[in-house]
Amino acid sequence: MAVPLFYMFNDQRNTLYILALPFIANAFSVYQFHTFFGSIPPSIEEAARIDGAGPWRTFFAIIVPMSKPAFASVAILTLLIQWGSFLWPVLMVSDPSVRPLPLEMSVFQGQQPPDWGQILAFGVLLVLPVLVVFAFFQRWFVQGVASSAVKG
Repeated sequence: MAVPLFYMFNDQRNTLYILALPFIANAFSVYQFHTFFGSIPPSIEEAARIDGAGPWRTFFAIIVPMSKPAFASVAILTLLIQWGSFLWPVLMVSDPSVRPLPLEMSVFQGQQPPDWGQILAFGVLLVLPVLVVFAFFQRWFVQGVASSAVKG
């Protein structure tokens, strides 16, 4: 998957948006949303239709607010995957000002002698934003993951 994407986006190298653009919609996110929207009872949509809401109003006023857990779990898991990605930035970024933290941390590990204090600081910078986002969205994340579980 990396080689075709590399050739497709080769003219946009060393930009910030190229690091996340190809991976915004991945298969896991589509599956998570499909399972969550499939678990919403049709009677809710029927009640909105009886009340006079059209399909767009039903979606944006009723379905989207109900699906906060799905959006939160997809956002956290996608952030987690992309925040720690290494292969795609190695392929697409050569400018030091655009390097993400995992790539910059590997540059520090390659120096002799390794400065373990800076490597530890980069490790903390890698983990801290993910922990803050998870702590903020934890309630919706647990609901979203639990609602997409196989029920039987």
